[in-house]
Amino acid sequence: MLQTLVLWMLMSIVLVLAALGVAFGVFSWQLQRRNRVDPHTETLAPLLWLWSPTQPARMHRRLQRAAVPRMFARRCMCLRGRGGQCARARTSWWGERARQLLI
Repeated sequence: MLQTLVLWMLMSIVLVLAALGVAFGVFSWQLQRRNRVDPHTETLAPLLWLWSPTQPARMHRRLQRAAVPRMFARRCMCLRGRGGQCARARTSWWGERARQLLI
């Protein structure tokens, strides 16, 4: 009886530690992804730049904000309809400005 209780306690501890490890891994992966300028391209920028007040960190955050409309316009430039024809997407004012930058 005591052995099964100890076994259940050990299994519970292992499961909790594994769940915490997975949660920490997902959290750090999300932070790394959020720190990228382009979500599909790896970056060497340190995580500290997400909230650091230094000039390189501020410039990195400005670059991230500047790249968002451009990526949005790339996704919204055309929508595939039936038969493969291209129909213009309805975009916001920012999407239209970014589309003009791409042309």
